[in-house]
Amino acid sequence: LYASLDFGRKWQLVHEHVNRFYWSVTGLDKESDLVHMEAHTPNGRIQYVTCRALTCSEPNRNYPFPGYIDISSLVVQDDYMFIQVTTAGQASYYVSYQRDPFLKIKLPKYSLPKDLHIVSTDEHQVFAAVQEWNQNDTYNLYLSDTRGILFTLAMENVKTTRGLGGNQMLDLYEVAGIKGMLIANRRLDNQVKTYITYNKGRDWRLLQAPATDLAGNDIHCILPFCSLHLQLQTSENPYLSGSISTKASAPGIIVATGNIGSELSYNNVGMFISSDAGNNWRQIFEEEHNVWFLDKGGALVAVKQPTVPTRHLQISFDEGRQWTRHSFSLVPLFVDGMLVEAGTENQIMTFFGHFSHRSEWQLIKIDYKSIFTGNVQKETIRRGTFNNKWMTEKIKKDEKVSTITVKREITTTEHELNTDFQERLLHFRSHVFNIKWQFDAYRELRRSLKHNESLLHIDFSENYSCKYSEEIQSVHFGGSHKQASLHTGVLYTTGEQAPHTFCSISPSRRHDPVAIWAHLDPVLKVVRERHPQVSTLHFFSDGPATQYRQKGNLFYLSTEPYKYGFKEITWNLFEANHGKGAPDDGVGGALKRSADRIVAHGGDIPDAQSLYNKLKSLDTSVELFFIPERDIESKPESKHIFSLYRSTDYGSTYERMNDKVGSKTVLSYLYVCPSNKRKIMVLTDPEFESSVLISSDEGASYQKYRLSFYILSLLFHPTQEDWALAYSHDQKSIMKPITI
Repeated sequence: LYASLDFGRKWQLVHEHVNRFYWSVTGLDKESDLVHMEAHTPNGRIQYVTCRALTCSEPNRNYPFPGYIDISSLVVQDDYMFIQVTTAGQASYYVSYQRDPFLKIKLPKYSLPKDLHIVSTDEHQVFAAVQEWNQNDTYNLYLSDTRGILFTLAMENVKTTRGLGGNQMLDLYEVAGIKGMLIANRRLDNQVKTYITYNKGRDWRLLQAPATDLAGNDIHCILPFCSLHLQLQTSENPYLSGSISTKASAPGIIVATGNIGSELSYNNVGMFISSDAGNNWRQIFEEEHNVWFLDKGGALVAVKQPTVPTRHLQISFDEGRQWTRHSFSLVPLFVDGMLVEAGTENQIMTFFGHFSHRSEWQLIKIDYKSIFTGNVQKETIRRGTFNNKWMTEKIKKDEKVSTITVKREITTTEHELNTDFQERLLHFRSHVFNIKWQFDAYRELRRSLKHNESLLHIDFSENYSCKYSEEIQSVHFGGSHKQASLHTGVLYTTGEQAPHTFCSISPSRRHDPVAIWAHLDPVLKVVRERHPQVSTLHFFSDGPATQYRQKGNLFYLSTEPYKYGFKEITWNLFEANHGKGAPDDGVGGALKRSADRIVAHGGDIPDAQSLYNKLKSLDTSVELFFIPERDIESKPESKHIFSLYRSTDYGSTYERMNDKVGSKTVLSYLYVCPSNKRKIMVLTDPEFESSVLISSDEGASYQKYRLSFYILSLLFHPTQEDWALAYSHDQKSIMKPITI
């Protein structure tokens, strides 16, 4: 391996007998010229070596893995590094996350791997294909935790295809432009079917076949007995499209060769396209074609497979709905590839190939600007286009006016529809921006938790409708079904290999702050007993105004955790529609499916207590708590919590107080309690921010709090005479109980 820093004029030896190498990864490796190498030792073994490119003498070399590794096993990708070590015929796999020491990868106990391939490492997860001891032409797909150590099964028996060079290629395709979206061909009961996932393998489904064929005839293909199946081989020639093609600059558009039926077949195939990320499909050709993306979003060009020469191409500017045929050569050409210069405005595509197997290479440049411009000029703005739109409407019932959301069919124009879409796209940009940064902040807090900190991600799952395995008609159609509330959550604590999941079940259907903290009581008790070192809790939830984002919850937040000995609490609210995930969709969904399976196998779940008992008997990994209705009703009602309002009546009260505390002190807030008109004064010293003075007797006396914070508000519960300060510290909003 040689390196050059002057554009190849001079070369310097880095290392001899190098099998493979990787450049440094920005943000992870300290030196930008660091090289990761898999190199042979003098005794013929393989070692993992790192060094700087131009100073790679033996004293400057590092060996991140202490022993020998298998040949061609080193992979350096994103946050991860992988190696394989075979001992006594048994392969073991090791991973390093963010350049930490290598740890052994842990697959499920029943797994005995003989081969492993890394599929992807984006979104801080490893997606791997593993061939088990009893598999020959299939692989199993596994998904890892953040560190890449613990793996869970995502899909079994993914088919492989033998390439031209004799190597096995996995029938798995990662769709460009959409993270977490993959398409796989799975062998099941001697049949191969195509499945798609949008969440990196957690859920898979079959592809819905087109409703009609090219001639407009109905296709009666009903899932799961009949579906669309795709060939997933990518071309070894980078200038041909292969049997499936996507492009990051045209997200959601998928073009592939496939067939419709009960299983994948290589006979009677056609070309299919999806414009909505695989939800709906259309047939575009009856024969196999190479299809390329032009640098114009949904603009496509197609040429028949190069088994025979051709002089025609087909081009579409509307995502394959309409195609126009054009001649590009006077003499038929064997097309070996096509090039489009990305990011340019010259609108030129270049075909290359040969007229015969004995002729020289031919290069044909095609300027499609005139075709594109002419197509646009022919388009007219069609009036009377119907469009379904979600709208809010006000209805009046029993002297009350309510707002409901309904779908209405409206008449608009294509121009108006496009303008409306562009305006909504601006809001969508902020939506994507917010969810990205919220997730990054959430992930960073999880990653950097200190030994005295825990993170609780909580949410109410949709109420579970209790049911019987067999019901008479009056029960089924009547209002006899009881419901159970499920408050789900995930606990993250340093030192724990996996997060702790929990769910509290209650017959009470209340989801207000009183119920929230009744559901949280056993959770806080568990955290205190099992993790006595934890003094700080970070809560994450969504932000409905009736549940988490209201003064009642803030008051309980400022009092309840301190009863268990916690010293500092933060609460982080996800933006609307952003807060779902592990608690609701993961924990809640898994428990509900388990309950439904119990009912399907003859069990009865008539009420919340039965739901708790049945799930408890399954020995699930989710820790369950039962919250009786009396525990919720016995908590103080949030309606007794008053909002204190500020008064501008500083007057003589401030002058009286000023004589005692100094002339520089500033009266920051004057609060008046609405229940008894009691005045609470909060004073601060601009030159000494860590001191705050609070007086409850109009300045006759005061209490001094030496805390480094900026006061935001006061909270008061008159029935319990509890007070709390809301303040900000270190960019966090914190509640602290005080005595006045």
